[in-house]
Amino acid sequence: MSQLVIVGAGFAGIATAYHLSRRGVKDILLLEREEGPGVFASGRNAGLLRQSSDDEPTAGLLLPGARAARFLLRGIPGAIQGSGSLIMGANIDRLRAGPRAKFLDASERVPGLVGRALFDPDDAMIDPAALLSVYEEGARRRGVQFGYGEPVTGVATRDGKVVSVQTPRREIEAHGLVCAAGAWAGRVASLAGSDGIEIHPKRRHLFRGGLDGADAQDWPFVWNDENSVYFRPEGGGMLLSPCDVEAHPADDPVFDPSQAERLAEKLISTFGDLGEWRVGPGWPCLRTFTGDNRFLIGWDPKVGGLFWVAALGGHGVTSSWAVGQQAAEVFLGRRPAGPFDPARFG
Repeated sequence: MSQLVIVGAGFAGIATAYHLSRRGVKDILLLEREEGPGVFASGRNAGLLRQSSDDEPTAGLLLPGARAARFLLRGIPGAIQGSGSLIMGANIDRLRAGPRAKFLDASERVPGLVGRALFDPDDAMIDPAALLSVYEEGARRRGVQFGYGEPVTGVATRDGKVVSVQTPRREIEAHGLVCAAGAWAGRVASLAGSDGIEIHPKRRHLFRGGLDGADAQDWPFVWNDENSVYFRPEGGGMLLSPCDVEAHPADDPVFDPSQAERLAEKLISTFGDLGEWRVGPGWPCLRTFTGDNRFLIGWDPKVGGLFWVAALGGHGVTSSWAVGQQAAEVFLGRRPAGPFDPARFG
């Protein structure tokens, strides 16, 4: 039996499986080399629903994606904290944000924080695992099969079109291959003979920490785009990032302890008026980009049956619903790929 094989159980792959199954596509098999969903970028991020972007096509997916995530998580205890966001920096006037976003003095939302900010009350902090679970459960109800712990080791083509996928366990007859493997998407696509699209994994660190004396649990998350640093309340402390963007091989990312010092310096220079910051343990994750920083959603320009849903560049949590929806519509020929078409690199 020929199947549609999706590779990657992060937000891109699971959301695509979810939306294809909702549109009646049968015989979908989702393969993931890890033993569960969202092990890397989709499960190691800060869980920020941030709708604003200075790129209009990207914002066009962030807005409906965030709206859907809020709806899907509304009945799950602890899955969403809707305190909004404060985005700061010199370029905030260029951002396209949610319909209720407004400019204000940051101290109106965070006492002691100095500067002009874009406040979006519809941004939120969520549990990424909860959103992944919603997609997975919905896909399973509609017959999608999952092969965890099953990496793709080969892709066979005939007359320039995908015909089968190999794993260490089996060979799978396939009438299509959806490449949604995050940082590993380039490797998977190359197995099918695709070589014209470059994607770039980049490392980012997150740290646990705190702000001495602050009652911050009702604060929004605060992101200074100009100085590349953000914090969000979490439990009794904070989740912090220096927003590092370093090229890294497609592999389990290596922790760089120097990023803790870099983060401390950024917190002091950017948010020092709020008090004394503490930086605790941290971990790295990989985000994946194209050369123009736009997503890949559409058919490979060279290999028949190879469909890309990749390079979400850290927007997977917010955009996943809309990315999966667009991927399904493009896959079924119901809409053009538009600015996310992989053929722009062809």
